[in-house]
Amino acid sequence: MNLSFFSRCHHGCVTEAIGFAIHSTALSSQAPRKRAAVRLSNIHIENYARLRDLELSVRGHLVIVGANDVGKTSLLRLLNLLLGSTAQLYQNLSVDDLQQPDRPLIVSVSFSSFTDAERILFHREIDIDPDDRSESLDVRLEVQIDPEDTESVLISRWCPGRGEVRNPTREQIVAFGWRYLPAARSSSANHLEGRDGAVQVLLRAVESELGDEKAIFSALLESFNDKLSESPALTQLRKGMAQHLSSSMPKDINTDQLSIRTSADPSKSVLENVSMYLAREEDFAPLSQQSDGIRQLISMTLFDLAQGAANVIAIDEPELHLHPSSQRTVAELLTQQVNQKILVTHSPYIVQKFDPAQVVAVSPDGACHQIDPTTFSIEERMQAHWWSPRMLEALAARFAIVVEGIADRLIVEAAARARGISLDRIGAMVFELGGRGELPHGLQVARSARLQRSRTRPRRRGRKPPVGRGGRRQTQERHRHHRLHLQG
Repeated sequence: MNLSFFSRCHHGCVTEAIGFAIHSTALSSQAPRKRAAVRLSNIHIENYARLRDLELSVRGHLVIVGANDVGKTSLLRLLNLLLGSTAQLYQNLSVDDLQQPDRPLIVSVSFSSFTDAERILFHREIDIDPDDRSESLDVRLEVQIDPEDTESVLISRWCPGRGEVRNPTREQIVAFGWRYLPAARSSSANHLEGRDGAVQVLLRAVESELGDEKAIFSALLESFNDKLSESPALTQLRKGMAQHLSSSMPKDINTDQLSIRTSADPSKSVLENVSMYLAREEDFAPLSQQSDGIRQLISMTLFDLAQGAANVIAIDEPELHLHPSSQRTVAELLTQQVNQKILVTHSPYIVQKFDPAQVVAVSPDGACHQIDPTTFSIEERMQAHWWSPRMLEALAARFAIVVEGIADRLIVEAAARARGISLDRIGAMVFELGGRGELPHGLQVARSARLQRSRTRPRRRGRKPPVGRGGRRQTQERHRHHRLHLQG
């Protein structure tokens, strides 16, 4: 039998019920968040088959965008191999991951901002700059072909600051505080409520804070089990079961050898089989009866809450199954938490919530482009106008055709249809600026992400434009457009 705790909502609204589960003062007080300590500051990758060599600065959070199949998830996969458990290394790396077989694949990150406990744990691995006394911890993964077996690889993972190639200890790997939520995650209720699901993680954290209540709950469970044992109907059921089992078992089974009781062991955990329900009017609906979108929203928000002890949380496509308004809600939640986030997303609504300096655009050739904060400056008013979902969609497109207005967009789309070109299929988008005067501002944002600009060739000076109907002269300038390629 399952005992359940309930997340009630006002007026039977599921969304409010979710909000209660996330923002409940009682829940937050029982599972306090640890201050994020270790933080990623730099990522370096060499000789990887899916990406060009890269050097990224991590400025708080990191949001990775780009078209499909350009290597965004591959970047997260490498970080997970570097900072995750040792058992997965040889299962997920092969000769095919090396771009050039005669060179090693190198994945390296730098950490900064340490607590005293972390300084003790990494006392031989942390480097101290002699000039500014800043601290850094490098973690490095190298993969190279085994010279004795060219179909196999040799893998090394260590902290260079230690001065020797030695695998990090289990305690050190835990101290990295790395958590990874892949895009292939399940939105099923079993995944959410399973032993390692967010609901059970939160409940286990709360149980240690129950205090005297734990003894009360334990007594209630024992009393409930006693009532089950004393029930005449259940006693008759156990008697019949014992008789049937005795006919097939090697020895006889008597009634007292069978017991019907709750699966939660009061002596170990009083919350073992407690689950979460959502209130709808007068009924309580289990998570298995919620839609995929609601379950995904619950999973994302409770996952973030349950990972309060994590330092770096990587999430691939946090927008899965979510309505745009819910995507904005999740993005707001992710930006507000103290731990560091590394996101891979196609959602402009999520990208919009993060600072432009935290965004990395991956181009179709596998190159990663990042705004240089030392050379890029934009007024807050201009950023609020241009850092919009429509403009951010261009970052994820293979290329964008930027025009002045809606009429120009319709002309370009009609011309593409007339030539049998599907703009969506080739990964192109048409973005209207809303006026010729907006072109310099839009291009400033585009150039900051290293979007290369090309434009239609203007009419030669001195040659009169052709005359159209009504004597009006037609000009290429009227409908000229600019095309932005995601190229470095």
